Amino acid sequence: MKKTDSSFGIIIYKIENGIMEYLFLKRSGGWLDFPKGHMEDKETEIQAALRETREETGVELHDTDLDPEYEYILDYVFTFNGVKIFKKVKMFLAKISSKTLIKVSNEHTGYVWLDYDNSYNNLKFQNQKNMLKNVNAHLNSVGK
Repeated sequence: MKKTDSSFGIIIYKIENGIMEYLFLKRSGGWLDFPKGHMEDKETEIQAALRETREETGVELHDTDLDPEYEYILDYVFTFNGVKIFKKVKMFLAKISSKTLIKVSNEHTGYVWLDYDNSYNNLKFQNQKNMLKNVNAHLNSVGK
């Protein structure tokens, strides 16, 4: 048996003392992840990403906060309870103030801000590393 699944989220970054840092949520399984989740009834992809980010981080963003030149689609397959799941994750990008408070939901055990090198070295999955490389190249190309 196989199933398809989609999630939507936002890669959040800030500039702290001249250094770009990415926000990661800590999962109970021990790995880091970006805020993301499933679409609810009648939501658009962007609305789902904004809501999930708010629910998981406490950060209130609006569609005008998203980088209009960036989105990334991550495809992967995993097995859950004997069912093969084909997952598609669409990620958007937003910069927040270094003063923004993060309030993590009970879905996660905490959060961490990491620069690119520490992010890359602490990510568990290669597809996350590929996404990080992509977003970092985008931000460097546009001088953010």
